[in-house]
Amino acid sequence: MRDRGSQFVIARGPIGAVHLRFAPWHQAFWDISTSPRLLHDIQSVVALSRRDCGAAKLALGERRERDRQLC
Repeated sequence: MRDRGSQFVIARGPIGAVHLRFAPWHQAFWDISTSPRLLHDIQSVVALSRRDCGAAKLALGERRERDRQLC
């Protein structure tokens, strides 16, 4: 993916963008990503999060430790 887009880091990351617990945060994720998408004509977004992310712990609790499909 070298030289094919932009990178930005946002608190709560992709979990904050989709999990119901963070519903007020969903629009913020897309608002912040608008400029890079427009500037670089980005057609798709790849969002990554680490398993020990604090947002994952808040949103998924102990399930994140048991179910690798969640994160």
